[in-house]
Amino acid sequence: MGKKSREKRERRERANAMGAAASLLKQMQDFRFRSEQQEEVDLHFQRDVVAVEAVLRKYVRFDAAVALAMSDLWPPNVASPVKHLFAWAVLLGLESDSDGAQSMQTYEDFARFLTELYAT
Repeated sequence: MGKKSREKRERRERANAMGAAASLLKQMQDFRFRSEQQEEVDLHFQRDVVAVEAVLRKYVRFDAAVALAMSDLWPPNVASPVKHLFAWAVLLGLESDSDGAQSMQTYEDFARFLTELYAT
């Protein structure tokens, strides 16, 4: 192997070592920033859960479940199942109906429920 080839290889190895050290330092800084960011995301998520729970507690659980199922089947909502899965998870996490739970008797009740739920 010639002198030039060896020098090129050594330069590449040094550059890779420097790049690896810089990469490791960047990952450590990103991890610290990510943990702070994760706390903010968790807090925001908990606020969303409480807000959705508040809407779901206003209505009889069975009625809310039927309304969620109907909303999920509506063609424009088929493309966004994550929101419905989130609402289902919150609904299934509720213990029981609250004392002042409203029953959905009309389409207007159904529409009001979905409007409130989508707003939260």
